[in-house]
Amino acid sequence: MRYRNETDFYIEEELDISEVKSISLEILKEFISFCDTNNLLYFLSYGTLIGAIRHRGFVPWDDDLDVCMPREDFEKFRILIKEKNNKIGNYEVRNIYNCSKYHCRPIDRVVDSRYMCKLNDGQYYLPPWLDVFPWDGLPKNSKENKKHWAKIKKLRRRERLAKQPITTDFYKDPIILIYRAIIHFPFKLIGPKYFAKKIEKEAKKYSFNKSEYVATVVAGYGERERIPKEYLYNGNNFKYVYFEGLKCRVPYHYDKVLRHIYGDYLSIPDISNCKYHIINLWKIHK
Repeated sequence: MRYRNETDFYIEEELDISEVKSISLEILKEFISFCDTNNLLYFLSYGTLIGAIRHRGFVPWDDDLDVCMPREDFEKFRILIKEKNNKIGNYEVRNIYNCSKYHCRPIDRVVDSRYMCKLNDGQYYLPPWLDVFPWDGLPKNSKENKKHWAKIKKLRRRERLAKQPITTDFYKDPIILIYRAIIHFPFKLIGPKYFAKKIEKEAKKYSFNKSEYVATVVAGYGERERIPKEYLYNGNNFKYVYFEGLKCRVPYHYDKVLRHIYGDYLSIPDISNCKYHIINLWKIHK
């Protein structure tokens, strides 16, 4: 399996890659409208949250979007989009249950399949996207917490081995390719969907609503994401900021969340080391 290798498309027109931001922003608008209509909680997260706070929009060298939802809202979201043929407006919603051919991760992804991007990370092609991550609960006990993360880390490593192509632009040496083939084979035989489901099952062991500590267990930065749930909201009070002119919900104590994960997130890094995810953008038809 070549993960995310979407080759069944025909190029109509090549577009400037700067246009991917406006396409992604429209996806975010539709997603927020859907959540507001259906009373679902979401929050900007990761680089999108940094961009909202530091730049009031996209981080200049970033071109994708990330949001998080409490697990209970995330599951409601899945039920609702399934009733709508896995769509939000004109956008397709992919997960391990409805699109395992192109998406074998324990998160959901909203894509605009009228366009296609070529990525710079050796994982081929993907429509412009919005990633939707679930927040899950965590055990309060330190020993149990470490065991939980260790199991998740092991499963995530196996998931990566199952979905990564053996041959990429980064690995051309025959000896390395043989080694990778031997290591990857048993996991590819099982397939990434199996491991994605195992990750999800393990992550859901601890209820978000009943836990004092939470994290994006299924993806992200691992144990350093563990935060008190109270960082996210203050009772029924929520905080909003503008992202490219769009009013978006952010964690109530967003500064604590970002500093916990990234440290000094307000300092702009050396841009010479920063890379776009996307190197080509096309308007396409299937």
